[in-house]
Amino acid sequence: MVKHPEVIGKVRHIQDQLNERSVVIIKIVKIQGHSGIKSNERADREARQAVKEIVNGKIKAPACVSVADAYKISAEIAMKLWCCRWDSDSKARYTYELIPDLTVECCYMTQC
Repeated sequence: MVKHPEVIGKVRHIQDQLNERSVVIIKIVKIQGHSGIKSNERADREARQAVKEIVNGKIKAPACVSVADAYKISAEIAMKLWCCRWDSDSKARYTYELIPDLTVECCYMTQC
């Protein structure tokens, strides 16, 4: 059962329009929720809050985003989530002691 058939209909219409005008085929798939995964739950909350702030005019969002910017934003989000998990996980603590900050690039003797 589809929760929001009107939204799905609009998305499918936009998908069809994009597929007609582009050499790239756009495919929409359902992805299961991230229930129970702490950092993903936090990301979901923050995303919902950001949407509310955009709708209420508290923050501005660009009308369009380039593919390069989308990749950059995605990489930044992935790194933040990975760092959060890296800091809070109980596994790999020996490696964590060696490399506590994932944003710092390591230089090994053979590379220097």
